[in-house]
Amino acid sequence: MSNYSANFSFHLKALREKRNLTQKAFAELIQYSEKTVSKWECGSSVPCIDTLFDISKILHTSIETLFSERYIYYLGIDGGGTKTELALADKNGNIIRTLKTEPCNPVDIGLNASTVILEDAIYKICSDISFSSIYCFAGIAGGITNDMQQMLKAFFSKFNFLGFSNDSDNKNIIAAGLGDCDGITLILGTGICAYIQKNKKHRRISGWGYLIDNGGSGYNLGRDALNAYFSAVDETGPKTALTEVIDEMYPEGMQKLIEYIYSGGKKAVGQ
Repeated sequence: MSNYSANFSFHLKALREKRNLTQKAFAELIQYSEKTVSKWECGSSVPCIDTLFDISKILHTSIETLFSERYIYYLGIDGGGTKTELALADKNGNIIRTLKTEPCNPVDIGLNASTVILEDAIYKICSDISFSSIYCFAGIAGGITNDMQQMLKAFFSKFNFLGFSNDSDNKNIIAAGLGDCDGITLILGTGICAYIQKNKKHRRISGWGYLIDNGGSGYNLGRDALNAYFSAVDETGPKTALTEVIDEMYPEGMQKLIEYIYSGGKKAVGQ
């Protein structure tokens, strides 16, 4: 396949899908067979100039665009319990857009709420770029719990990315921090998780959930601080520097603090 026909087949398919047209529906609009459209999109042939004018009109583009050099992008998603961050890079690895939004851990907020946040963020960061020119990887905290990985895979598949994969957010830091090298990765965010990698194989050595793990995470530190504060309040422990600091943060009294903690849950404690 020449670059000439490859570029055309790529743009034709991308623009057709962007307008939510099936091959059959598009074929009817230009009065060709579905089989012929399929050949064009496989790069087997290119239509005549008169047909190219019709195609460009229907797809609201130009003939030049239909044969322009195709661009490939890479979308990385890091979804955690405190925030979700996205980065879009070009084929040379240059970051061209970033976006930060609400946390999307589906275990914490539910799958429906998680996918609403992710869908909104994906549409915002991709905006004028066709999904069919994007490779996407989504590392989502809680994203491999029970059947969550398969359910998220079904969600991401509807975007028709050029290629995509989804796993836990730990894969993000392993890839970014270690690559193929031996070493240890450690996440100390709202939660805690550690992996060891040796000879390109990795295994988890910590990070079994906030109800099990202890020490190092924002949740663990926040819980310990609150424990010290309330011990001073009920006089089962001494007053510390934390007592005065938290009193200043919540002049309305400890009832307001309790309301904040139990309305926000793990995230509130971690922050």
